Amino acid sequence: MIWRKSDRGDEDEIPLLTEVVGMAGEPDQQADHEPTRQAFQHLTQTLAEQTLQRVAPLLEDVLTDPLRLSIEERLQAMLPGLVDAISGSLCPDLQGLGQEAVTPALPEARPQVEADAREATSESDNRTRRL
Repeated sequence: MIWRKSDRGDEDEIPLLTEVVGMAGEPDQQADHEPTRQAFQHLTQTLAEQTLQRVAPLLEDVLTDPLRLSIEERLQAMLPGLVDAISGSLCPDLQGLGQEAVTPALPEARPQVEADAREATSESDNRTRRL
């Protein structure tokens, strides 16, 4: 649209529309209507993206800090119970693994343990006799 000043010299001057605008039902207007709609949608999308880009850092600070603090508080509250639960489930597992590792080695180590026990007993008897 082209605006031009009126010929009047008043301060209340009103710009005049000099371009002729047709009716909405005319074929020329319908052809121009679709590109205008696409341009509007593109402009709307661009404006929304730019707004989000500018607001995102502010929202990140506003939302992230309280969320991080909330998570930290909850973890601190849950930590003692979590440690007890892990310990309770690990102890039997570790005992079982220890027994599985030691049981096959016992028959091999038994003669050496018995020999060490006899030697310790004989040394103890010798000390007792000396006293």
